[in-house]
Amino acid sequence: MEEKNKQGVKEQNIVNPFSDCFVNNCKELKECKYFACRSIKGKMKLRKIMIFLFFSLLGLLFLSGCNSNDTNKNSDIFQFKDSFVGDNSAVSNISNQLLGAEHLNGFELKTNDETYGIILNYDWIESEQDFKELVIHNATFLFTLVQNVDWITFNSDSLEYTITKESLQEWYGKELSEVQNEDELTGLIQEHFEDENEVSQFLN
Repeated sequence: MEEKNKQGVKEQNIVNPFSDCFVNNCKELKECKYFACRSIKGKMKLRKIMIFLFFSLLGLLFLSGCNSNDTNKNSDIFQFKDSFVGDNSAVSNISNQLLGAEHLNGFELKTNDETYGIILNYDWIESEQDFKELVIHNATFLFTLVQNVDWITFNSDSLEYTITKESLQEWYGKELSEVQNEDELTGLIQEHFEDENEVSQFLN
């Protein structure tokens, strides 16, 4: 479209063919930046969530492992009740849950004679009185849980004690096979441990 100016010169309105394109491109660019920004933020958020989930899972696995170890360590020892001397696995599991297990160097099962026995070897460095209590405590559990053991010998570098099931039951005044749980057995032992002289006299 042509127009005349004051001087009578014709003027022509020139339409910039790129103006609309420029505006549109600006809009598109802004939209791209907006969505790109949102995309980056979304990825960062997702990454944080993944890291959180990873460490949460790691923590759960760690706690599960600890609980598993504690469960194995403190498992019900009476699950081995009515075991036999010839059951090496049962005797091992019982012995490793008793007093002084960290000092246990090994054991022997004696099943060739008329009477069946167990020999336990310890690298004991504590007091003799403590070892005497260990002997009675561990013998009580083994006689209660292993039904056909007749005698048990406890060895250390300088000490040795042998206890028979018959003599220990006479000392308690009770048939150990009648005891049905750990709490009852522990109570019976503690009752007789109140007098140290009684313990020493039994083992002399």
